[in-house]
Amino acid sequence: MKADLGVVASYTEALFEAAKKKGVLDTLAENVRQIQKSLTPESQGRIKAVFESPNIAREKKEAVFVKLYGGRVDALFLNFVRMLIKRGRLEVYEPALELFLQKYDEHRGFLRAEVVTAVEPSAEEKQRMTSALNRSLGKTLLIDFKVDSSVIGGVRFKSGDILIDTTIARGLAALRTKLKGASVL
Repeated sequence: MKADLGVVASYTEALFEAAKKKGVLDTLAENVRQIQKSLTPESQGRIKAVFESPNIAREKKEAVFVKLYGGRVDALFLNFVRMLIKRGRLEVYEPALELFLQKYDEHRGFLRAEVVTAVEPSAEEKQRMTSALNRSLGKTLLIDFKVDSSVIGGVRFKSGDILIDTTIARGLAALRTKLKGASVL
């Protein structure tokens, strides 16, 4: 089941505000990062199967989570997940973790961004792009560099609702659209 973004935002906001009030924002952000790093696709699939199974009681799901993460995460985070399990809202779990980290980064003055190129940029190129984008946007960006050979060349930048696409693939698509509308004499 896909999570409703409004519901995800509500749960995430509640967790974020509770963590801020309790003074454990840094701890929770580190907990979330550790959990995300520890999940291999295989283990994530097994955990997801348990959490999504209608044949497994909520109490059992809660026990599985406590066994996996009890003692390794802050009590507030553990209680947050327990609440999601009890309310049958586990579809919120993964997107809420991602949104929590985004809110945490924004709270610290950082803005997340993604840069997609056809080939892996060198460390120097990444640094130059990061510096130029930081200056241009007046923000400190946390950039996730990705490689996608289908862009052919150029750069696609995305941060929030900002999209700058100077890729060859984008240019070719625009040309294709323009040519489709052209009439031949």
